[in-house]
Amino acid sequence: MKVKAVLWTNHVREDGTCRIMIYTYANGKKKYYNTGIHVKPENWSVSKEGVIGLPQYVKNRINAAIATRKRKYADKLAEGVPVDRLDEEEQETSESLIDFLKLYINEVEVGLHDISLKTLGSYRSVLRRIEEFCKDQGLSDLSFDDIDLNWYAQYFSWTVEKQLGKTSFDKVIKIFKKIMRVALERDLHQNTIYLHPEFSRKRKPKGDKVFLTTDEIEKIENLDLDTMEHLARERDRFLISYYFMMRWEDSTLINESAIIEHRGLNYSYTAGKTGIRCIIPISSKAKALLQRREYNFGSDTNQKANQKIKEICMLAGITQVVQQNTEKAPKFKFVTTHTARRSAATNLYLEGMDLETIARIGGWKQLQTLKLYLRASGMEVAQNAKKFKFFK
Repeated sequence: MKVKAVLWTNHVREDGTCRIMIYTYANGKKKYYNTGIHVKPENWSVSKEGVIGLPQYVKNRINAAIATRKRKYADKLAEGVPVDRLDEEEQETSESLIDFLKLYINEVEVGLHDISLKTLGSYRSVLRRIEEFCKDQGLSDLSFDDIDLNWYAQYFSWTVEKQLGKTSFDKVIKIFKKIMRVALERDLHQNTIYLHPEFSRKRKPKGDKVFLTTDEIEKIENLDLDTMEHLARERDRFLISYYFMMRWEDSTLINESAIIEHRGLNYSYTAGKTGIRCIIPISSKAKALLQRREYNFGSDTNQKANQKIKEICMLAGITQVVQQNTEKAPKFKFVTTHTARRSAATNLYLEGMDLETIARIGGWKQLQTLKLYLRASGMEVAQNAKKFKFFK
């Protein structure tokens, strides 16, 4: 009789990890049982039959789970249970989705998955939300088998009652679909309800969003804000976001040490959301902004920055009535901190820059995602198209 933990190196996953299996042998028969845990080969000790080189709390948790599984199998073999029936009782119950979500978060924290810190924050937020839901519903846990369309409706009703909004609901469903898929790949459950068309987010299709033309950007640049420093500072942060095609959170972290000189000045940084390395040429206008603010573009909260940029655009005369989705209003009311990034991508595209170049300097992972940002109006597209022979 033998029970041993082994690392299944015959199959290496895309992230470089391998499955931890429990090898069992008795009466001339053997069987491998999946633990649902994956680690990289360098974090596995053959002699100790456990993980090494990870933070203590993660290592202890994984090794304890392995030891518990080995002890259970050894006890059953000693009782005469055949090697191919050691998991029968466990198959009658479903694994805890909450426990697996915690384990997955731990795996991300130690670098086992290519997920940004910002996305990791979303996973932690979802964990807190689900624990709050279970508490309100009098549930001690939530298993994979508990997730069905009735649960989906119940959770949506709870978010409405709590006035959490559809964005919060969508975040949970998105991460649940990911976690259930990963757990299915690890043989922890057989529940595929997450593939059902009705098990989906409530978000509406993205409609057209405004962008600022180069003329409107120039109006913002020329706006006299000498007596309104609180607006002048946000104006400069918005403009540097435009010239660097940056997200708001990345613009607040600009620093002089990230400037590199190679055939001119360039700014190099890693996008916080996607983890993509971006290198952007520094234009003369961007250089002037950097020097004026001494490379410090620390901002208020995103909410306050949104309020300020609306006021700035109003003062700059960006007041023509436009339509965004089904709403009509003066254009400044639709401008947000993210409009800078969208406007830069759109204006570069209208000038003739190819999508791949825009994606690389702006840090978009997929061209399809970038296309969602190219919100040019029909008139702008028509003007750009006039250079082609077809329209001569």
